[in-house]
Amino acid sequence: MHCPTTGVGQADRQPPSDLARRTGGAAGEQQQPQHRSAGCAAPGVESLRPADERDQMASEWILYNILRLRFLQGKRVKEIVQDLAMSESDFYRKERAAVREVARVLATMENACVERQRQ
Repeated sequence: MHCPTTGVGQADRQPPSDLARRTGGAAGEQQQPQHRSAGCAAPGVESLRPADERDQMASEWILYNILRLRFLQGKRVKEIVQDLAMSESDFYRKERAAVREVARVLATMENACVERQRQ
């Protein structure tokens, strides 16, 4: 079964908690993100893009930019913390929260897709 909304098929499914590891999370800083994982996460990341363009330093923008830079653009942690002027510990704390939110969004999207396919 393949969901057109998320682009995730039955074979692509992995537990949401596995997203950070598969894409080179904290333990795998030197790895580039896997393109397949970034493609699956892209709809969830983009759904978190704040509507307000005025304050790019608001917490919502920081979380979105962490996800975009790390998982969609494949930047390394050291580049991101420098670009966003934050410590590595702050980055990892915010990254965990952002990944949890993307996992929640993707699970919601997938559940909606499964429900539509059942109808």
